[in-house]
Amino acid sequence: MRERGGEGEEFTVLDRAGRLQLPRDHVERYGPRGRVRFSGEAGHVGVWLDRDDRSGG
Repeated sequence: MRERGGEGEEFTVLDRAGRLQLPRDHVERYGPRGRVRFSGEAGHVGVWLDRDDRSGG
């Protein structure tokens, strides 16, 4: 993992169904559960926590 200003960068893999598995330490650190927001940006994508997720997932 390469550190940049306290934020980490790590590679992951998309499976055949297009699912992306987040690294365990990222899930533990940032706490995404249930639904997340996905945004297409110039040259990359963003995954954002959905603070309005009421699924309790």
